[in-house]
Amino acid sequence: MKLIKILTAFIALISLQIAAAQWLNVPPPAEAKNLMVFTAGVPVVGGSNPSFTAVNGKFNGGSNNVELTGVTAGNLVAVFYGASGNPPTNAMTCSDGTSTLTKATTATVGIYSVGQWFYILAANSGDRTYTISVEGANAVQATMALEFDYTGTIVLDKQNNDHGADTTAVTTGSITTTGGANSQLILAGSSVYAGGNQGSYLIAGTAADSAVETLAGDVAVWYRIVTANTTGAGTATDSSTGASFSGQIISFKGQ
Repeated sequence: MKLIKILTAFIALISLQIAAAQWLNVPPPAEAKNLMVFTAGVPVVGGSNPSFTAVNGKFNGGSNNVELTGVTAGNLVAVFYGASGNPPTNAMTCSDGTSTLTKATTATVGIYSVGQWFYILAANSGDRTYTISVEGANAVQATMALEFDYTGTIVLDKQNNDHGADTTAVTTGSITTTGGANSQLILAGSSVYAGGNQGSYLIAGTAADSAVETLAGDVAVWYRIVTANTTGAGTATDSSTGASFSGQIISFKGQ
């Protein structure tokens, strides 16, 4: 009798182990697949040739400010401002509440559209709000901010801009980067008036690593990370043949 009880208990234990193994091997439901999770602000160890890494990003449609949470001191923060109108660009500034961001050399002021990059190597960590101040009347379309980590020294490389009207072809003007085999970050941005629904985001003829646009599609930013000198423009398409656009491109290199 005792032997039968022992065998029964042993068989029950084996059955539980098999059931547990089957349960552990059940694949996750379809909606849980392809989820990418990262912790904003955690430095990435890049070895002898570290790479720029996007760690944070946000846009605020219809507003002249945008907040990034958990910014890491020393990371590169790039802010793009898009508006309809023709404000005086020399009076346009961006601040994180403590420090003034550097403005790309020339704002792109087209017909009824404005696009401008600002950037800073973050001196302050934590939650930061980036606010654009502009003199003159304009209709704010969006403010966008992206944060990039790089283990090393970040240097501004090249920048350019362009604008146009009555076209579906958006361009930023062309640059040739000079970072060589080191990691290089190329950022493009566009602001469109009387258009929207932008798409086909390219840099130097190659699809962007990532692109973000407002729900209306009137402001977009996109970027590529490369490890060779690259020549070309940031380009996009717009659904309206009557669109006016302002585009601007800026690049950084690691050392």
